[in-house]
Amino acid sequence: MTLEPGCVVKFNFNTGLRVNGTLIAPGTAEHGIVFTSRDDDTLGEILPSSDGVPTPGDWDGVQLYGYVGNQGSATLDHVLLRHGVGSAAAYQGGLYCYYSDWATIQDCVFERCLGNGVRAYNCGPVFRRCRFQDNGAHGLAGSNGGRVEAWDCTFTGNTQYAAWLSGVNPASYGGNSGSGNGTDVLAVSGSLSGSARWQIQAPGFALGLLGGVSVPVADTLTLDAGVVVKCLAGSSLTMNGVLRLLGTSDSPVVLTSIHDDSWAGDSNNNGAGTAPAPGDWLGIDAYGYLSNRGVLEAEHCRVRYGGNAASAWDANVRTSYSDQATFRHSISEFSATAGYKANNCGALLEHSTFRGNLGHGVEGGSGNQISAMDCQFIDNGGHGAWLAAGSLPSLGGNGGSGNGVNGFGLSGGTGGSIHWSANQPGFPYVLTGALTVSTSDSLTIGPGTVIKGAPGSSLTASGALLLRGEEGGAIVFTSLKDDDWGGDTNMDGAATAPAPGDWRGIDTYGYLSSRGILEADHCLLRYGGDAASSFDANLHFNYSDTGNLRHCAIEHSATAGVRVHSATPRIEHCTFHGNLGSGVVSTTSGVPDIIACTFTGHPGYAGQLTGALAACRAWALDGIRAQIEAGFSEFSQGILVVCSRKLRKIRTDWGDEDRQVAKSDRLLGSFSGNGGSGNGINGLSLSGTVANQVWGECLGSFAYVLTGTVTVSAPDTLRLEAGAQVKGGAGQQLRAEGVLIATGTPEAPVRMTSLTDDEWGGDTNGDGDATTALPGDWYGLNAHGYLSLNGELWLEHCQVRYGGSGSNAANILLAYSDRAELRHCLVERSSSSGIRCFISSPDISHSRIVDNSYTGLRIESGQPRFGAADHSARGYNTFLGNGGGAGFQVRNETSNTIEGCYNDWGVYTAAAIDALIYDDNEASSRGPVIFDPFIIDAPPSRITLIRADPLAGTVLVCWRPVKEALGYRVYSGMTAYELTLDESGQFDDASWTAPWPGNKRFYQVRVLTE
Repeated sequence: MTLEPGCVVKFNFNTGLRVNGTLIAPGTAEHGIVFTSRDDDTLGEILPSSDGVPTPGDWDGVQLYGYVGNQGSATLDHVLLRHGVGSAAAYQGGLYCYYSDWATIQDCVFERCLGNGVRAYNCGPVFRRCRFQDNGAHGLAGSNGGRVEAWDCTFTGNTQYAAWLSGVNPASYGGNSGSGNGTDVLAVSGSLSGSARWQIQAPGFALGLLGGVSVPVADTLTLDAGVVVKCLAGSSLTMNGVLRLLGTSDSPVVLTSIHDDSWAGDSNNNGAGTAPAPGDWLGIDAYGYLSNRGVLEAEHCRVRYGGNAASAWDANVRTSYSDQATFRHSISEFSATAGYKANNCGALLEHSTFRGNLGHGVEGGSGNQISAMDCQFIDNGGHGAWLAAGSLPSLGGNGGSGNGVNGFGLSGGTGGSIHWSANQPGFPYVLTGALTVSTSDSLTIGPGTVIKGAPGSSLTASGALLLRGEEGGAIVFTSLKDDDWGGDTNMDGAATAPAPGDWRGIDTYGYLSSRGILEADHCLLRYGGDAASSFDANLHFNYSDTGNLRHCAIEHSATAGVRVHSATPRIEHCTFHGNLGSGVVSTTSGVPDIIACTFTGHPGYAGQLTGALAACRAWALDGIRAQIEAGFSEFSQGILVVCSRKLRKIRTDWGDEDRQVAKSDRLLGSFSGNGGSGNGINGLSLSGTVANQVWGECLGSFAYVLTGTVTVSAPDTLRLEAGAQVKGGAGQQLRAEGVLIATGTPEAPVRMTSLTDDEWGGDTNGDGDATTALPGDWYGLNAHGYLSLNGELWLEHCQVRYGGSGSNAANILLAYSDRAELRHCLVERSSSSGIRCFISSPDISHSRIVDNSYTGLRIESGQPRFGAADHSARGYNTFLGNGGGAGFQVRNETSNTIEGCYNDWGVYTAAAIDALIYDDNEASSRGPVIFDPFIIDAPPSRITLIRADPLAGTVLVCWRPVKEALGYRVYSGMTAYELTLDESGQFDDASWTAPWPGNKRFYQVRVLTE
């Protein structure tokens, strides 16, 4: 049926037009086609039966009926349809499209109908530039499937919705406008089939959600910039396919409550009668489980007032198992639950804002991987963001204020190699439970990052934890209650204060296939060490493969500051303060290197190290071909001792320059440069075994404190460097079954003494004057080399006192020692002997063995040398005050001849000296002690030996040394009466070596006393 342009069709009561075929009404702007009431006298001919008062419902309307074999199709152009929808139930709109095959309708007007202006049922008419006005129900209604499109249409004065499309196949819409309708929205619900695009409507007019709108897996729904969607109670947007929200900074996509008048005006036309509230609608759900995709692409969008707590939609925006989800430059606000929630999927949130949500701003459940970068979290009821039991990705640059917990809550595990950069000031990361860096993963944290721990929370690194702080940008781990860092995160003002044990701490766990790697620089760790858990320290190195802690502060732990178990981390330039246990504790096997650290305010020991104190180091020495793994190297009298897993001795003629090269090539390990104050015991407590370690200089009153026997295992080495201070208590000793090397300097000797000795190293035990040092306070040194052991002892500028108790019976016991040398040492105030030799033959020179209770040097077996007449073994020792001053200074209890020349005995005649020595004069079975030449107490000096060696090309002159001589001069000449100063030779103590003169010469030695 075709109607000509300008045709006017009027209908009697209870009549209408039903189209089973096709209706073609091609009107024009000048000559439109009209369907109206017989009483409408304004258009067409006035009918005789007209009363001139047309009324909505005067006739039934036009029905396009395409059910089963019918078509019900139409092309309508410039058609005016008014006053329809009469008594016939089949006619539910002025125009009723029922299963229509197709209907193209443009530039038409549907007005003043009793019901809907147009009703579409299970079909897809397309409306362009049409007007729906003053109808008694909806301007445009659709239901039961179909795909109704509306473009550039106008809806005014309709009693109910401008457009009401319920249970349809949502189509593309754009350019529509309206006002004065019961509800000024084009509202839709149903399941999309095929892709659709929602474009911007006219100002003040919105699209709307009547109920659920779903996007199947193969389909895409796109909302263009400027689109505003008003959502009714119970409405939602669900994507199994793809949802694209493509706003711009000037024209965002907005999804909000129907009661929200701040966007697209007063859509429900009730003025201030209603206000938007959280939970007014359900929200957006991107669901990608199994074969679904659930893809969300949101750019410059704004989602408001969703998250109905009584439903499964527990967020404004929820992504579940989504293949992909991005939320950029967008806002999610005023949800009754979370602003954004992810479950078992990844999501990228960038430059977005989450505000005023009654739950968390962002929430992540199990299996999630939400990456949030440069986002803002404001006034949310829970955490600003809260990610739990997920796979944590890279994060950083976020900020916020006014949240229930003003931070980024985290627990779960890592997802690959991720990076956390600092958030904005006042918005820290918050550990809400256990967080784990998996074995194959790494977590890098950038400078300035603040991380706070809630009760019971922890960070376990089975993979690699890399804390890259910097000067002025420290990384901070602290309590949730600590307002000094990251502000008042728990938002309780001064109601709570941080305390030790508020959270558990960090555990680097490297057992078996795990790695447990920690690299930390410029970090602050506070208030951890929950004593009720296995996290018994702020930081726990637990079988860690690698650990380095530099420029860090570890404080206020409820237990230890750092605990080390079966690991060998390096800790340097760190401070430990106020931990309720020790600053550092090590147990079982392994021990940290502790370099240049400070310990203050610990109730017990500054550090407590027990078990196998093993710390092997490797270096190469120039001139040695083989690579040497070692813990120490040192020269002494032409012998280079290299201590490694297999001890080797290499004879060499290297000089001082070579020695300095060797020392500089060594990598320092173990302990050095540490200090502190205010600790219960101001030092590092040590017990157990040592394998290749270096104990360096202590600062102030800080010391190495023996709390049990410390054993240097064979064939390994312990080196005590200049300034090191070792203190021992009752029953404690330092036992060298490997090699012990103590190399002090005149200005910074190595000191070993009683824990109660406040004269050396200050008041280490912190008891003031309550205790004083006494001989026998500790056992002393024991170099034990029985069978396969070494028992080597190398001491230079080393001072030992107040030992001698127990089985040692000496400050220094040498038992089966392979080799021992003491130079420039002080051995005093032993409760027994100063030095005791048992099957040992040490070299002792330039040392003071004084004021020991029994004897200075006791030789039970072996053949020590403490001064040979030919200078092959140096003397220059002082024996004084031993045995109470009147006892024997040296006891030779063997049958061996002992060399002990060039020593100071405190008396200066042979007879007086001999009385101080127990040897063959006292018992015929004892060997003699050769003590002459000896030091005299006044000049002139006497030459004791002149030896010319033509083969070596040298002459050696030796003389009796003079006590407290400032120096010597050697004169020579062809005759005894013409001697001149000889500057051709080199001095070495009381000897002088010069080039062989080739013939007989006379020599004279003068003593310098001024």
